[in-house]
Amino acid sequence: MRCLNRFEKGLFFAVMAVAFVGSPIFGATVYGAGNLDESVFANAVPAAASDFDYQLLDSLEGVVLLRYTGKAQEIILPQEIEGFPVQRIEGRAFYSTNVKTVVIPDSVVSMGREAFAQCSNLVSVRLSPTMRVISGGAFSGCSKLENVLIPAVGGHHDFQSLQVHWNTLHHPAAKHGVS
Repeated sequence: MRCLNRFEKGLFFAVMAVAFVGSPIFGATVYGAGNLDESVFANAVPAAASDFDYQLLDSLEGVVLLRYTGKAQEIILPQEIEGFPVQRIEGRAFYSTNVKTVVIPDSVVSMGREAFAQCSNLVSVRLSPTMRVISGGAFSGCSKLENVLIPAVGGHHDFQSLQVHWNTLHHPAAKHGVS
């Protein structure tokens, strides 16, 4: 896993800026707040804590989702579990599950390697506006992924603090050497 260097990060931000007006990127369309009809998330239902294997962070400040074991396909991840905020989605937590629509709550700040990899039915994802790290291959093999919503915080997108690792999407339609 490697982080983007300055040039790659600059290129990523430039491509993402274009993407916010609804341009196709990596086969999915990335939208900023207000550019996507959020009705694509209307059927999502809150997932229960019992739908996950999870653990409390060593710092006792939050929870890590380790594995989704539920059956629902259109879900809203819990904001908190046992009174602790859900702060991280572990690598492969949703690997090869049948999720179709996922809403990630504002409490989540990082997503592990291949978190949603091989979710062949995944169509729409609403990321947390406070997301800081999206690790490599997070959406690899998500061949039906069409919509990724990145909401604004306080009316703007803070991409300077978002760390997206190379090869996040692995989408067949990837361009510009980003695959």
